[in-house]
Amino acid sequence: MSKDIINYYLQSLTVPNAIYLASTYSIHLSQDEVEIILPILKQHWEWYLDEEKKQCFLKDIAALTSNECAKKVDMLLSTLTNKLTRFI
Repeated sequence: MSKDIINYYLQSLTVPNAIYLASTYSIHLSQDEVEIILPILKQHWEWYLDEEKKQCFLKDIAALTSNECAKKVDMLLSTLTNKLTRFI
């Protein structure tokens, strides 16, 4: 059930909402970066939960954006994952 909730939230996430979400954790992502990242995240978000696939996921993001951007995405997703696991 929790995966369904996460998937629903991600599928409805917009670029401005994603930028705002990141900024609430003091992570700056540009609109261009989020426009690249968001479709990948929506399609492959479960990869982040598997350590091996997570590295591939982050490498794909780095290849399309930059290593710095991939690190920011990792920080944001790690923070959100930790908060979510405490909630569920």
